[in-house]
Amino acid sequence: MNMQNNPRQFVFKVLLYTALLIFVFDFNIYRYGVDIRLGRFMHNLVANFERDATNGYHKWEANL
Repeated sequence: MNMQNNPRQFVFKVLLYTALLIFVFDFNIYRYGVDIRLGRFMHNLVANFERDATNGYHKWEANL
C-alpha cells in the first residue's frame, strides 16, 4: 500500500472514520442513553431496520 495522497484514498478514509464515529455514538446511546443528535438519528435508522427484521420487536425488547 503506497502512501500517496490520491483523492480516492482520502474519500475512503473520511467515510471510514465517519462510520466509526457513528458506530461509537450509536453504541453510547445503547449503553448510556446519551442524547447525541447524529447518533440518535442513526440509532433510529438502525432500530427501524432491526424492527423490520425481527417481526416488530427491537433486539433489546426481545431480551426483556
